[in-house]
Formats: sequence, C-alpha cells, structure tokens
Amino acid sequence: MHESMDCIGVVTGDVVSSTSAREPGRVQETLSRVLNEVALANRSGMVRDFAVYRGDGFQGVVTPEGALRVALHIRMSLLAEFRGWGEKKLDVRMGVGVGRVDALGESPGQSRGEAFLLSGRGVDELSVKVAEKRRLAVRTPWEPFNRAMVPQCALFDALASGWTDRQSRAAGFALQECGTETRIGELMGIGQSTAHKHLAASGFWAVEKFIEYYERSVRELVSGEEHPHD
Repeated sequence: MHESMDCIGVVTGDVVSSTSAREPGRVQETLSRVLNEVALANRSGMVRDFAVYRGDGFQGVVTPEGALRVALHIRMSLLAEFRGWGEKKLDVRMGVGVGRVDALGESPGQSRGEAFLLSGRGVDELSVKVAEKRRLAVRTPWEPFNRAMVPQCALFDALASGWTDRQSRAAGFALQECGTETRIGELMGIGQSTAHKHLAASGFWAVEKFIEYYERSVRELVSGEEHPHD
C-alpha cells in the first residue's frame, strides 16, 4: 500500500567502524533496539519505522520538522551505548533529507523520491569526508538553508565527539522531554544534581537551540513562508 504525501523527512545512517567492534553481533542488536526505542519515543513524528540493512545501516521516514530531533536522539542513544563499551571508534553517521516523495511503501526500502535521494547523498558525503570526522549532514531543496546548516552540524559533531556515555544518556533523556532533572536522574539511577552536571557538561542547551532553529526554519520553508536565509 502506498500513500501520497507532499513532503517528508528521511533519516539514513550507518554505524562507523562496526567491523572493528569486539562483538559485531552486539552492535547490530544494540542498533535495532535503540532504533525501536527512538521510534517509540518519537511516535508523533514517525511516518515509517526504521528498517536495518546490511547489519549496521538503517533508514526511517519521519515528518520534515521532526527529522533532526529523531536523528540526534539516535546519535545520543547510540553514543551512550558505545562509549559505555569503552570502544571510542564506534559512532554513527546520518544524512537527514527533506523533500518530495514519489512513492511511500510499507518499508523505507520500498519507497522513493527526492527526500530519499537527499538523505542518501548526505551519508555518501560524510563517507568521503573522513579527515573532518563529520557525522551529520542535512540536505533539503533549499540551498540557502543547507549552507546555514553545515557549520551548525559541524559544531554539533564537535560537541558530541567529547561526550561521555553518561552525558550522552542524560542528553538523550532530556531530548525525550522526560521531565525534570530529578526524573532524568531517576531514569539513570543518579541524583538530580549529578543529572544537572551531566546535562551542563554535554552543552545540551546548545543542542536545544540547534533543534529549535531547524524546526522553525523547516516549518517556514515547507509552508512556503519567507525564510531569513532566502
């Protein structure tokens, strides 16, 4: 069954250095679990749940406005898992694509359109930029917005690269809007003051600003409103 939609968001990604992990099977198992958890936590923004390909590749269909939040939630959750293993090389790269859809199938692999092409190109670009260690790319039909997102994605990558597993997990819970720092602490088995320290050290306030900018901009662009970078 296919559905017709004007504009969608697509998140495509894969795990970096998964073949070097001591337990490759654990990587695949963790990836599938985290993607399911993220889909459940972002149910209102999901269009098609994530499918896992080739063991460490994945793709999901989301709303245009919610695409970045979902992608960052995946990154935070996987970093929390991978850093906890003590394997610093493990990470995830993702391409966020926003655009038209020609055919939307029951799974991402059965779908096609501009958003899928842009998301895939984003991942391909990250694959050849090894020296820069870029992990996130956003591609849309609006080039001025794309250019504005490049330095913001780079700054997020630089910020996230220094996170510990607990900072990543605290940021992931905060992104789910789990409530107060006290509640985040309860979920992590730590006190409120420690949860506050993890969030402050992660620079989560800057991540919130990044997401707010993306959501506001995409909402305006999709609706045809004037955008400050046009």
